[in-house]
Amino acid sequence: MIRSEWAEEFSVDDAGDYALSVGASSNEILLLHSIWTRDSKAGNNTNDANIKSRICEGDDYAPEKFAFIICSNDKDEFDEVKWWIDRLYVPEGCGVEVLEITDARSMCSGYNEGMEYAASLGVKYKIYMHHDVRIINQYLLYDLIDIFKDESIGMVGMVGPKEVPNDGVMWSDRQYGNIVEARISKILNYREDNITLAYPDSKSVDVSLVDGCFIATSKDIPWREDIFDGFDFYDASQSMEFKQKGYRIIIPYMETPWIFHDFGMPELGRYDYYKDIFVKEYLREKSLSEIESGFKKNSEDYELYYQLGNYYLKENPNTAFLSYENAYCMACKKYGVGSNEATSMKDVLCKSKMSGKVNARNVSFVILSYNSLEYTRECIESVRANCYDGAVEIVVVDNNSGDGSVKWLEEQEDIVFVRNKENTGFPRGCNIGIKAANPDNDIFLLNSDALMLPNSLYMMRMALYSDEKIGACGASTNNASNNQVVNIPLNTVPEYTEYARVTNIPAENIVELKSKLVMFAMLIKRDAYDKVGELDERYTPGNYEDDDYGMRLMEAGFRSVMCWNAFVYHYGSKSFGKMSDKYRELLERNRIKFIDKWGFTPERSMHFKGKHLAEIKRNFDEKFSVLEVQCGFGEMLSRIKLIYPFAEVKGIESYEKIATLGKNKLDIECVDLLKEDFSPNEKYDYVILDTSVIDCKDEEVWRKKLSLYVKDTGKLLIG
Repeated sequence: MIRSEWAEEFSVDDAGDYALSVGASSNEILLLHSIWTRDSKAGNNTNDANIKSRICEGDDYAPEKFAFIICSNDKDEFDEVKWWIDRLYVPEGCGVEVLEITDARSMCSGYNEGMEYAASLGVKYKIYMHHDVRIINQYLLYDLIDIFKDESIGMVGMVGPKEVPNDGVMWSDRQYGNIVEARISKILNYREDNITLAYPDSKSVDVSLVDGCFIATSKDIPWREDIFDGFDFYDASQSMEFKQKGYRIIIPYMETPWIFHDFGMPELGRYDYYKDIFVKEYLREKSLSEIESGFKKNSEDYELYYQLGNYYLKENPNTAFLSYENAYCMACKKYGVGSNEATSMKDVLCKSKMSGKVNARNVSFVILSYNSLEYTRECIESVRANCYDGAVEIVVVDNNSGDGSVKWLEEQEDIVFVRNKENTGFPRGCNIGIKAANPDNDIFLLNSDALMLPNSLYMMRMALYSDEKIGACGASTNNASNNQVVNIPLNTVPEYTEYARVTNIPAENIVELKSKLVMFAMLIKRDAYDKVGELDERYTPGNYEDDDYGMRLMEAGFRSVMCWNAFVYHYGSKSFGKMSDKYRELLERNRIKFIDKWGFTPERSMHFKGKHLAEIKRNFDEKFSVLEVQCGFGEMLSRIKLIYPFAEVKGIESYEKIATLGKNKLDIECVDLLKEDFSPNEKYDYVILDTSVIDCKDEEVWRKKLSLYVKDTGKLLIG
């Protein structure tokens, strides 16, 4: 055994020779060498002559007891670790207990036994330590008192990662700390590693997990022996328990290591078993509602987006990746691009991208400019301010403006600029911009009089990639048609920006199926665009091209959705508004073009009666059934499903082409109820008919027919 007299009597070379002569192990020789090659009183504060007065004589100093809790069935190892504990300097008035826990069923059960006994002795600070740890820093107890003066700190370790890795294995991510560790490899060669990682600004580092070789605590939280009944992942579990209780976990700044860990040969017999338990308990099973409640308190907390990424990782790698990307953005915004927080999130992001499971694409914004320089400039600045520049491209097509727009756009170095010699209108201008965009990117059609707000793009991308069948996503706004408006009493851009900050956050049930999306802010999946094709230029200069594109998406088997938690501000019609005297004529002309192409009117296929919706008064989580007759594409049914996610909705439509397209959106069947029966034995809680799509002289016939499908306790909604 290594003993203090060696340190007092020999040089490093003499000590090595003496250790060999008395039969010391190679482990002990290397440990001895590591001690001699450092300050014999290694530690953070060993060169501070006033350490005792600085730490122990202040007004906030209160003497407390320490307990070293060590699970061990090896008397020699315990005697050795105790010798190193006995050489520590003890602050005035403090006491030290060394508790040996033998024959422990598990690390958690042994540590619980030690914690409870130490608490009965009035011990405040518990140090849970392996019996193969040697404490180099003789001022350890002084340092711990100093650290735990901060009541927010509950746990101190020697090494660990800032974030919990997706696989739950703390060593699979970047480590922080300073520790001398010796291991015996599989070929029995002995080595010593001085694991030293960078500290930000020579300060302690907040981490999420710490290694179990050394854990010091100032709070008593039971160890989870109920599920960790072995000798693995007890340390990671206890770290998570402290984090869940709101305590900080830190790795103190150490100029030289405070401990030596004589690790030997690790035994990993049931490692994977306990890893799976850890992941299930702390990572995959965290409810979405818990994460969402955190967003309501702070929508810019990068750790919440990281947790959300972990939540989605197994079921949807794309939305997990997008959440990791947003976590990185938020970390950069708060702490800086080169910060440890941002670096850690970038590592997670890169690992996610390289997994081979992510196909979420970057985004090309396509913006048309026409004699609206101030709006265009504000629009572009909003993209720059609220969208991660590593994931977006800005393409601007100018339709022959004469107000100085061209000069300003040509000066912008971060945009792809296309200058048209004539005003090509909206559909053709968009097509020109899409051709100029990166062909690998998704496409975001954004009006020059619209503003991206915090998280607008993130939420729209999350909706777009929530289901492979979704081909396009639209935004909620303050100014648009198609029932995409949020009616709130706000007036200014700053007011709407603040609204977006608290609204554009992840939440359940915020996506509504739509037949079309207004193209003031429309995100199109590249795969859908490649199949559907460019905007139909027959609608030039504009209007009804968005109705048309919605039909084509459905025809190609894709769905369009609107994300209510993606708010985009819209000034509204700053180009078309200048030709308002021709606007009505343009609308009618393009409406006729739409009818000629598709064989039905937009009003017939996309009708919506708000008064019927108001008559449905149910709890959010109630189960009930709804049948809509002559439903068109089921706009009403989609809204009901948005508000009442557990409702069972069914549509029937007599017009075959509408029903055929609508099947790609909802459960819609082609039936002419005036000529044939539909499931006469099935009854519904609500049966709805919008009389604007039927011949008014047939209303009583419809009423009599539909009454057969209403439950005795149900309602027939006709009007």
